[in-house]
Amino acid sequence: MGAVGNPTRMKILFLLREEGRMCPCDLSDILGMSVPAISQHLKKMKSLDLVFAMREAQTLYYSIHEKEKLFVNEVLSLVAKSTPTL
Repeated sequence: MGAVGNPTRMKILFLLREEGRMCPCDLSDILGMSVPAISQHLKKMKSLDLVFAMREAQTLYYSIHEKEKLFVNEVLSLVAKSTPTL
């Protein structure tokens, strides 16, 4: 799936898995990218039903879809196993 083949999207999924939910502004700060760039990645993942958005006041928070959590965990586990340790 192209959505998880992108390194930035993998980082976003990792952060969402660890935190449960995050807004694009927090992801932007952590990843050192612009909010519009993060939003484009989230839009792509949302179109594939990997993530969903919840609005609180004027802020959108993104989370991994419950039905995709196992898939995301498996992908992130495989990436962790294939990444050499320093």
